[in-house]
Amino acid sequence: VHIFGHGTGGVSAALAAAKYDVASVIVFGTYCRPFKDHLHRNELRFAAVSGIPESKSEETVALADKYFGMLLDEKKAPYEILFDCPELDAYVEVRDGDDSTKIFGVDYRYWQELNAVNVDEVWSNVDDLVLALWGDADYASGQEDHQRIADIVNANHPKNAVLWTVPGTGHKLDTATSIHESFAHRMYGPFNPLSVTRQVRLGTHRIFVQPIVARISAPSRLSWSAEERSRYLASSPMRTLRQGSLNSRSSEGRMSSATPKVSMS
Repeated sequence: VHIFGHGTGGVSAALAAAKYDVASVIVFGTYCRPFKDHLHRNELRFAAVSGIPESKSEETVALADKYFGMLLDEKKAPYEILFDCPELDAYVEVRDGDDSTKIFGVDYRYWQELNAVNVDEVWSNVDDLVLALWGDADYASGQEDHQRIADIVNANHPKNAVLWTVPGTGHKLDTATSIHESFAHRMYGPFNPLSVTRQVRLGTHRIFVQPIVARISAPSRLSWSAEERSRYLASSPMRTLRQGSLNSRSSEGRMSSATPKVSMS
């Protein structure tokens, strides 16, 4: 079994790998720090890439810090926060609309649970092969977090993890030459199907990373060209690994020659 985790799913992938016997873990555009710290750094990145005046960006970051501090540290629901601090109403409306129970479209309690996870500790318990991918046009995550993942894993299991910076790729695997271009099309630019095709060495094994042909957001496939759609249908949506000399782990902890099967469902 090979696990792929995108964004906060990278933490879920690490949790699964630390608990279950898997062959490898691939993460893309994730984080490796306390979640509230990650949100703060994201606000700084968003402010920088959006081009808003410095005074306005400082105000927005301060509002975000206050909002997420009450949400994550004080464990308050969004509607409770807005009742106590009506000055946050405009900030919340811009970010999440009028839904007072969700943040980023997900129930607020999910983020509170995620904030309680010690990400460093989780990765320190992962003894599988790890490939940390970061797109150089990704403004929703940082390269340093992916390097930290590799460093933590390698500290306990030398040469088990590697970072690869994927050129010309944004957070949602969109083709972009810079963070500003990715921001301009809100991460929904043309999919870069060749952005993660690379052979890398992990320990004594080689992994040939095939194009990730599944879009992170399914509706964006509606805008694909006939060629892009044909390429998508010709491949398994979540096939990120093709068997090279890397083999799935057997019950004895060795590697078998079985090729992982991934369905189209």
